[in-house]
Amino acid sequence: MIFFHFFSSHGNRFLPNYVNAFERDQLEDDILPQILKGIRDTNDDLVAGTLHALAHLVPLMGANYVIGGKHRKKLFFDGHPGSKVLQVI
Repeated sequence: MIFFHFFSSHGNRFLPNYVNAFERDQLEDDILPQILKGIRDTNDDLVAGTLHALAHLVPLMGANYVIGGKHRKKLFFDGHPGSKVLQVI
């Protein structure tokens, strides 16, 4: 797809400028699947750009759709982490 080639060669610096031009079904069926391919790439710059692109899609499509909502739960309350503290070893 032409979009993925453009995205992979230029990162996501232009994505905020035109992402609103797509219909929701285009985002779901064409754009998001192509962007998600970048997550598995070996190029760190492409992976970072992919994560930024996903961040631009969340307000339009919702986090449940962009990253999947099956295992999501509320972890922050009033802007602070919950009372459980994770121990990092």
